[in-house]
Amino acid sequence: MLKIRLAVLLTSLTICSATFGQVAINSTGTSPEPSAMLDVSSSDKGLLIPRLTTAQRNTLASTAVAGLMVYDTDLDRFFFFNGSVWEEGTTGSLWSKSGLNTYVTNTGDNVGIGTITPGRKLEVYGGWKTARLSSYDAGAFLEFSGSNATNWAIGTYGGIARLLSSTDNFSNTNDQYLFSTTSFYPYNNSATTLGLITNRWSNLYSVAGNFSGAVATGTLTTTGNATISGNVGIGTTAPARTLDVNGPWKTARISSTSAGATLEFVSTTQNDWAISTWNGSMAFLQSTDDFATKTDEFYLTTSSFYPWVTNTKTLGTSTKRWSTLYSSVGNFNSSGSGIAGATVYAENTGTAGIGGYFESAGTDATVVMQQNGTGKFLKAFGPNGGNEEIAIDNNGTVNLYNSSYVRTIQIAPFEGGGTTGGQITMYNSAGAQTIAIDGDYTGDGRITTNELQITGGSDLSELFDLTDYDHIQKGMVVIIDENKPGSLKVSQTSYDRKVAGIVSGSNNIKPGLIMSQKGTIADGEHLIALSGRVYCMVDATNSPVKAGDMLTTSNVAGHAMKVENFDKARGAIIGKAMTSLDSGKGLVLVLVSLQ
Repeated sequence: MLKIRLAVLLTSLTICSATFGQVAINSTGTSPEPSAMLDVSSSDKGLLIPRLTTAQRNTLASTAVAGLMVYDTDLDRFFFFNGSVWEEGTTGSLWSKSGLNTYVTNTGDNVGIGTITPGRKLEVYGGWKTARLSSYDAGAFLEFSGSNATNWAIGTYGGIARLLSSTDNFSNTNDQYLFSTTSFYPYNNSATTLGLITNRWSNLYSVAGNFSGAVATGTLTTTGNATISGNVGIGTTAPARTLDVNGPWKTARISSTSAGATLEFVSTTQNDWAISTWNGSMAFLQSTDDFATKTDEFYLTTSSFYPWVTNTKTLGTSTKRWSTLYSSVGNFNSSGSGIAGATVYAENTGTAGIGGYFESAGTDATVVMQQNGTGKFLKAFGPNGGNEEIAIDNNGTVNLYNSSYVRTIQIAPFEGGGTTGGQITMYNSAGAQTIAIDGDYTGDGRITTNELQITGGSDLSELFDLTDYDHIQKGMVVIIDENKPGSLKVSQTSYDRKVAGIVSGSNNIKPGLIMSQKGTIADGEHLIALSGRVYCMVDATNSPVKAGDMLTTSNVAGHAMKVENFDKARGAIIGKAMTSLDSGKGLVLVLVSLQ
């Protein structure tokens, strides 16, 4: 009896929908609102939409259409499908609004930007660094957390601004420096390191700084010009020059003679240096006996910079000059040969250093090299006795070598004549060519190799134009359009011998090889799989599809179906099913093989 009533109800609804184009569901017999296709009303019941687990919802996504809505029982959230992915329909009671203000209602919740596990009230994560805002009874804090061993934070405590550090991501912190309205001081217990019990370096009043401790043992005051006969010492009672400034480690001394002025730098190391003017030149001198004697090392004039040495062979010219200085340009010249005779020779013997560094903020090249002879433009090698590992010929050809110094890669700007296209050639360890990428093979590009492996896709596709562009979906079956040569359209009838292939790209299975010829009839905008594995839209309403079944076109637009009549299917077979579909419509993995 229940089945009969249900059938009558469904029949009534169908008739109502077909007759009026609207449906009303209520207990009063009220007609639907004129603007509503479906009008559901009740005073004591609600509308219950389908309830799915997260796994069931994700499975449904493969066949879902835009606008589909479900309730996720795992997450207690509504979701709707936007045509590509599920989007959450509500955040529940997490956020609230008051006018233009949006706020979190639960005081125990944290907010994360760029992270799903915020550790503070507000945490912003950018991939390398994290900034976190938090507050306690004592004040507020801004933490800066990164990949370094020590992280820092800025906070307030009892009216004092604090700088803190942490080595365990702020599980524990250490006060480092404190600010008040009148002082800035480090937070440490060793008051003797600063000279004050209060640990304060200075009091801050406007721009004046008051420092504790003695500045000098006496006071020198003058209201005009002061003249001092003899030498002046600062930090020393026995000045050796006109002005002698002595610290615990270094000494700077200034003196002058009729020839010029000298500034001496004296340290505890063996070699001391001085800068001096002499007859219009600037001299750099060094001494090993506290300037009792000294040696001229370098000279600087308005036009040149040169060392003062007697062995001129170390420089190659009798003038001893390295370069002529005009503006900021330095010109180096040499007639040597080999590495030892290089015009510029830079060597760094440190394990963490580099031999040279060039930087430019201009619009021209940072480094320019020109080969006027017949040798290579550039070559590079390690500590192997000079065997080349990288070489650039003076025609622009780049050669790379393996650890056995056998050339394995060559990048040439041309082949044969100098006006042809470029070519990249790869060689095996024996030096034999294995791969060639020719940019100008009789006007076309060509790749030559013994074996080609494609890992980014699984089907062979060609580009076609489709006449019913607005209705095309990935996975649809397409047929030859007899009214437009070279074009295809969506299949509409079963056992259609004009079947051509399947629109590639469904269910994230991409094409592996794409073919077309631009500017000809053999080109288009849509990728159609002609061979290989691709997901296909299948209708299993009348006959379930099992792995291994042959597939052909169906009466449902763009859908395939299982072959039941093999006589009719001759010439209309799309390929063989590799997955199953028990009923309804869905996606089936197909091994495309037109027959």
